[in-house]
Amino acid sequence: MKKNKVSLIIWVVTIIVLIISTLIPKQIYGEWWFVALLVVFSVNMLANIIKDKMWKRPVNCAVHVSILLVLFGGFLTFTTGQEGSMKLTVNEPTNIFIQDEKQVEIPFNVNLKKFDIIYYTGTMSHADYVTNVVLTDDNGNVLKEDCISMNNILKYKGFRFFNEDFEEDLSGCTLAVTHDPLGTTVTYFGYALLFISMIIMFFQKIFTKSMPKSYNSGISMKNILGLLILTMIGTTVSAKELKTLPKDVAAQMGDIYIYYGGRISPLQTFAKDFTVKLYGKPTYKGYSSEQVLAGWMFYYPDWKEEKMIKLKKGSVNQLLGTEEKYISMENFRSPRNEYLLEDAAAQVKKRTYQGESKSIKAADEKYNLIVSLYSGKLMKIYPCLQADGSVKWLSQNDNLPETLNEDEWIFVRKSWSYVTELVVKKDYENLSATLLKIKAYQEKKGVEADGKTSLPSKTRFKAEKIYNVWAKYNFIAYIALCCGILLFVMYCGFTAAGEQMSKSIANVSISISWVLFLFLTFLIILRWIVAGHIPLAKSVETQHFMAWVSLLFTGCAVFIRNRRDGRFADNNGIVNTIAAGLIVCGLMMLVSVMSSANPTITPLVPVLSSPLLGLHVAVIMVAYALLAFMLINGLAAVIVKLVSKHADVEIARMADVSRVLLYPAVMCLTFGIVIGSIWANISWGNYWAWDPKETWSLITAMIYATALYKDMTPSLQKPLNFHIFCILAFLSVLMTYFGVNYLGGMHAY
Repeated sequence: MKKNKVSLIIWVVTIIVLIISTLIPKQIYGEWWFVALLVVFSVNMLANIIKDKMWKRPVNCAVHVSILLVLFGGFLTFTTGQEGSMKLTVNEPTNIFIQDEKQVEIPFNVNLKKFDIIYYTGTMSHADYVTNVVLTDDNGNVLKEDCISMNNILKYKGFRFFNEDFEEDLSGCTLAVTHDPLGTTVTYFGYALLFISMIIMFFQKIFTKSMPKSYNSGISMKNILGLLILTMIGTTVSAKELKTLPKDVAAQMGDIYIYYGGRISPLQTFAKDFTVKLYGKPTYKGYSSEQVLAGWMFYYPDWKEEKMIKLKKGSVNQLLGTEEKYISMENFRSPRNEYLLEDAAAQVKKRTYQGESKSIKAADEKYNLIVSLYSGKLMKIYPCLQADGSVKWLSQNDNLPETLNEDEWIFVRKSWSYVTELVVKKDYENLSATLLKIKAYQEKKGVEADGKTSLPSKTRFKAEKIYNVWAKYNFIAYIALCCGILLFVMYCGFTAAGEQMSKSIANVSISISWVLFLFLTFLIILRWIVAGHIPLAKSVETQHFMAWVSLLFTGCAVFIRNRRDGRFADNNGIVNTIAAGLIVCGLMMLVSVMSSANPTITPLVPVLSSPLLGLHVAVIMVAYALLAFMLINGLAAVIVKLVSKHADVEIARMADVSRVLLYPAVMCLTFGIVIGSIWANISWGNYWAWDPKETWSLITAMIYATALYKDMTPSLQKPLNFHIFCILAFLSVLMTYFGVNYLGGMHAY
């Protein structure tokens, strides 16, 4: 027992030190006492392996040995690894890189032959950075020629080279250099052993662990295996009629292409984003996004008086002397307000304004958005072939390339002015024909000299238009959250009273869950098609995925319950499961709506163009979804206990359900951390950087893993204590996902 207390103290102290280390500005990870703490942690784990004769349980032993190997590999990296930067200039070989302001020589020369930026076709968005280098010896003999790009590193004699920075004129670049063959090898071996041993342990639990018959929940480790596999495959009427285009003509205008957000998209996408940025919603007084955009473009005098520019309460309201939620452009453009906004924006940039800088920036962006639209700068709808054979999308007021012939030059300069003239005349028949000509021009001229088209495929284009119409994430958030809370309250009430809900209530809740799941699946698939990559690169996309996982897990769990119990199904348990899934889904969707009511789709930045992105995020989100289920289950148990003193059997049953979910959750979280570590090593040359988010992921895994050590935490074996632990431990998940964004680091978004 004394040994277990010592182990628990070391475990808890390590967690506390890791927490403190992320909250203070000073980096403590290289301090001697921090290294000493990790040594004590490792020695204690090794002592436990020996004292418990853990080799008699090979899988358990392998898990702990793998952790020791990872820690030892990190120690080798810390003591023997080299890391620095090498600055290269074209055709100027060097064998020196800088580490901690000291020059370090390597046994060969690196010569930059050429540095290139690769763009997404027809855009100015960076798709990749390619560094062409030649390695030579002191006599000038070529040892190796290679290209370094994102997620494609150069390896030679234990040295690894990565792109880090480049000169604006492409005359040179900076490479990150690492030399850590021993530490990386030991760490990777530890990762491999950890993967294998945890998977074997998972299957052992499937085939050996069973629930007490009196508390059988209908969910077993075998069911969890199936769930994880499935998861991973896995207006108002306007009182005043505003001038704008008829809805069908405006929709046709939304069907032409535009260069927006670093890619080519339907003008409809730009119209939707424009409306949401101004008003907070994709429609205004019954007018579609395209009609709103057309109104601001062609009938500015009418629309400038509309109070549709949404203000964030705070310093902007104080600056402009108004308490209104919406303001018109006419008020915005008053000489006094223009001066105040410009001055405040300048002060925000200088970090000297003491008010709410975010609200000032948002107001300034809305103002500039309308000004830029009215000037024509945003309407980059004309693809023009450049001298180098690439296509660049321009507006009619941009500087046009000399390669354009006279007819093309006139078309680009005059066609949109002609559109405006037809709008004024309300000649919608000729307007429609002109819009068709503009689109035909786009399809003909949007091809580069090498034959590559800068236009999205027709399938992708149509998918985006459908997505723009149906991407109603706020609808999912409100419905899921309201239904989830209602079902949760009903479950607590019926369970406390010792009564079963009717089958019809369970069936209705099942239907709601599946309808929302299918709708969210539809939106995710559309977004995947439009983006051209798995939508897991942004915070809002990971929130959508976690919501989707929650609903999928709920549906599969209920299916397993019904199939197992048949007509004797536990309706209360079914409703509780669905309530948990809907609440998790609703909360995640609500957070995504609050952070971005209209999440834009942009090209993937080069470093995220890796197959490990989807795997890393998906596994982590599965872990978070399982932990969220344990949270909701724990809350239900505590409420039932407070309301009824005779619900111990039900509380114990709910604890068994959460215990079944605990190991898969910890396993997925651990795998997600390891996959992210490998990805970081491939992209940045460093598999662990003590970034706040990765450190808090480790903290969260350690906190939840505490409950897996029964001998070390006997108090957590009591059902109610375990439920309270699940509630409090989830605070770490919230900190990992949201809180660390305020601490900076590579993962802050």
